[in-house]
Amino acid sequence: MGWLAEPISLMAVPGVALIYWLRQAPPERRRSALPLAGAVLLAMAIVSPWTVRNYLVFKRSVPLKASFGLNFG
Repeated sequence: MGWLAEPISLMAVPGVALIYWLRQAPPERRRSALPLAGAVLLAMAIVSPWTVRNYLVFKRSVPLKASFGLNFG
C-alpha cells in the first residue's frame, strides 16, 4: 500500500467510494455497500498498526507521518 509512504493519496479514497456508490441504481446500492464497507475496513486494518506505532513513539496522535499536514500548504 502506497498510503504508508505517501498518505496524501488516502484522501481520495472516501470521495471515490462515495461517487461510485451514488452512481449505482437504488437497488444496487444495497449490494454495493458491503464490498465498499469491506474495502474501508481493510484500509483501516492496514493503516492502524502504523498509527498506533506513531502514537507510542511520539506520545501524541500522528495520523501516518509527521509532515502530513504540510502537504496541504
